[in-house]
Amino acid sequence: MKNLVKILISVIVASSVFYSCNKKDDDDVAPSPAVYGDFYINAFVEGKLIHMKEGVSNYINRPHGSVLTDKYGDGCFFEVTNDYTKPYFAFVFVNALNDTSQTTRINAIDTGSYDFSYKLPNGAITEGILMYFTDDSGMTWQSYHYFGGQSQPKISSFTVTHYSDNNDGKSLKKFEAIFNCTFYSGNPFTQDSLIITNAQMKGRIIPVQ
Repeated sequence: MKNLVKILISVIVASSVFYSCNKKDDDDVAPSPAVYGDFYINAFVEGKLIHMKEGVSNYINRPHGSVLTDKYGDGCFFEVTNDYTKPYFAFVFVNALNDTSQTTRINAIDTGSYDFSYKLPNGAITEGILMYFTDDSGMTWQSYHYFGGQSQPKISSFTVTHYSDNNDGKSLKKFEAIFNCTFYSGNPFTQDSLIITNAQMKGRIIPVQ
């Protein structure tokens, strides 16, 4: 009987060790976007995973709205507040709105596919999606070419998959999107670019006034 008890105890201990090891192994594996949290951006930049999540490494997700010459931009930032040495990501819906009230801006966004914004010869920005990314070295990249024109490849795409009310007191709406695109250097004297693939994002939109 004593031998049987010893055998059972050994089995239980071994199982516990096995489970602990497996759990540690699982913790070392990057989680799927579904468990990242409420607001995040998850993208492959030239094949390297870039992940920014609110509440991790002091990142926040901040909704933002501003006038862009003859248009209005509603977007959001993933950033470390007051630390411009950290990578950040900025996203903007560019709309030509005569009325910039919250109701009009809310109705200007919906689920579906969007074109990317680009610069016209007069320097104005077209309607669509505008994005910026600052990397570890501090270089800023943008979704349009410095010299203007439709610079996104045909395989580029941006789709809003979810758009709903947000009740956290920071924004009126929240959205989810998936996209692939090319980012260009802000330096007009280079032709440098970054390929962004399999990007997923969930962010706040339309700030509370």
